[in-house]
Amino acid sequence: MSAKAFTSLLKRRAELRLGARITAAGLFSFVLGEALTLPQSYWAVFTAVLVVQTSVGGSFKAALDRLIGTVSGAVYGALVATLVPHNDPLMLGTALLVSLAPLAVLASFNASFRVAPVTAVILLLGNTGATEGPLLAALFRTIEVTLGGIVGLIVSLIVFPDRKSTRL
Repeated sequence: MSAKAFTSLLKRRAELRLGARITAAGLFSFVLGEALTLPQSYWAVFTAVLVVQTSVGGSFKAALDRLIGTVSGAVYGALVATLVPHNDPLMLGTALLVSLAPLAVLASFNASFRVAPVTAVILLLGNTGATEGPLLAALFRTIEVTLGGIVGLIVSLIVFPDRKSTRL
């Protein structure tokens, strides 16, 4: 590596540290999800990767928003999937409308609920909801997202933490 390339990398220390934190969070949440034999541990990985921000405070906010949105979407999505028959395309479209409309409006008023419509759609249209049932699927998605959020926060605190931003 040339001196110029090394100097350029040194100027990008913050970006390299963030990249290392994101990588560590993704890998650690994958290992934990597999060790816990979660059915779709990739949701923990997605969450950990999305949660890690340049500051611990940003990571905390992202984790909290993701959890609020997931729990809201999981509860409401499971309720709709349980109460609205959706065996044919017309009824599936109806159930999708009943799931999406209120959650989309809620998300438009409060960004903490941004992922709620996504979670409800996954529960309704995903194939695991059919095999696990909507309530168990909602529980597992919430556990997986919570695991990813916790891992993302822990990694933000211990892997190359930004000293200026370690306060919550």
